[in-house]
Amino acid sequence: MFNSKSVTVLFRAALILGAIVLSACTAERHGGNPSYLASGSIILSRQLPQNTPVQVPPLAMRDGQQLMAPLIGYIPPTIGFLPAENEAWLEVEKATKSVALYIGKELKKSVQAEGSISLAPGTYALQHKQKSAAWYAPDSYFQKRQLSVPAASDRSRYRRGALGQFVLFPTTTFAIHSGPVWNEDVGGLRVAQSDLSSIFFALPLGATIVVK
Repeated sequence: MFNSKSVTVLFRAALILGAIVLSACTAERHGGNPSYLASGSIILSRQLPQNTPVQVPPLAMRDGQQLMAPLIGYIPPTIGFLPAENEAWLEVEKATKSVALYIGKELKKSVQAEGSISLAPGTYALQHKQKSAAWYAPDSYFQKRQLSVPAASDRSRYRRGALGQFVLFPTTTFAIHSGPVWNEDVGGLRVAQSDLSSIFFALPLGATIVVK
């Protein structure tokens, strides 16, 4: 006869065995070897089929060149910006390539950037911010290197690392990023990662960005 303690032990053993079998079956069903994390979770991974479509943002044209997406988020220039007392916003000086973070009227941080500012003077709203965003390589990137130009939806166009760990998008065609280096291919405005990190966390989506 089994006592209550024996039944409890057997029940727990059955649960553990069932979990092991279920994990093994799941790994086999997904066609990949399970890799275990420190948390005890299981990640099932496998290569994507070569014909898997990759979704890309809608493309716009400028001077015969394809852009990632139409310019959005632009607000016509205003005569002086009057922020709310606790409002976090950003000021970008085209002439000096400086970026300043304000809370209300108080300057919190001013940093020097490098690159090119293709935005017209005016007031913008922060469209998107992302960590470790993938950079979408345009046709010119491949043409300069005498490489075959892949299709617009080809996954080889997406390159991680070029934009660094922190990226702010005042518009969908211009980025303020923390890439390791600045070059004409990536473009945008590069700010040191240590400086952009605090700006990144301070600005909410929709925050005002004034370009002067």
